[in-house]
Amino acid sequence: MAGVGEIHLRRDETPVLSVRNLVVQHRLRRRSFVEAVSGVSFDVLHGETLALVGESGSGKSSTARAVIQLPPPTGGEVALFGRELQGVSPEELRQLRRKLQIIVQDPVGALNPLKRVRQLAAEGLEVWSDRDPEKVDAMLTAVGLDPEIYAARRRRELSGGQCQRLCIARALLIGPEMLICDEPVSALDVSIQAQIVELLRELQGSMGLSMLFISHDLRIVKSIASRVLVLYMGRVCEVGDADALYSSPTHPYTKLLIEAVEGGAIEADPGEIPSALEPPSGCRFRTRCPAADARCVAEVPQLRQVGDDHFVACHHFPDEAR
Repeated sequence: MAGVGEIHLRRDETPVLSVRNLVVQHRLRRRSFVEAVSGVSFDVLHGETLALVGESGSGKSSTARAVIQLPPPTGGEVALFGRELQGVSPEELRQLRRKLQIIVQDPVGALNPLKRVRQLAAEGLEVWSDRDPEKVDAMLTAVGLDPEIYAARRRRELSGGQCQRLCIARALLIGPEMLICDEPVSALDVSIQAQIVELLRELQGSMGLSMLFISHDLRIVKSIASRVLVLYMGRVCEVGDADALYSSPTHPYTKLLIEAVEGGAIEADPGEIPSALEPPSGCRFRTRCPAADARCVAEVPQLRQVGDDHFVACHHFPDEAR
């Protein structure tokens, strides 16, 4: 059986982003801390999109923030192009962050209401003393914001979808090679979500980007992900090729998420996630799982291979996969 830190590399190449045994703890007033991410490992290869999926509270956004070191993780390692981000000098981290940009969930709140579109798009470039207006206008055009129409507008004159297009332009103008999309369409109307996802796919292809795409919506993920990693209460439940995972989900939690999207009969308990202050022992999904037994209470399940590039952390994975 492959080790947890080895299962996510499928080819003999250095990953763009490598995360090993990531731990994120948040300080609380009444308790010392709550653990939002517990030993998560994954790689993102050149040109691929790895989707992190799970319900609210699964640790997706905490993972994203830890990757960009805002704040740094409590434990584990994050490496960009083989260079570990923890412990580097502030200037080196600044240089590395140019290659690693993030698009956040709230595009409206991410934009200064006093600045105009061209100024907002150029903010990142100005940090690097690059004030090329032609480059800015070319990127605005690439994201579907005609500079002749939109360049002089302010935030209040844009729709939510247009604000997100502007945020994408601002991130890509710096020239990143890795893009983290943290719920980039969840705040948008359903009719606009597909347009933004398609835009990201087109830009990824034309610019050779790698992406970490975070979402709770498996319908959105299905249209963009190369691979999918399923998180529940800070732990990896299942990871694998997107098509294989959708067609043959193995973990009860993955099945629950897919059944909820497809409207089929839901076998697992669709109830609320337990409190992160007192997570269940053993398998954290056991309180909602119809197959849970004494082993699930006592023992944390480890990731095991159930197919080509397909791994699951469940004590009840199919016998034929052993």
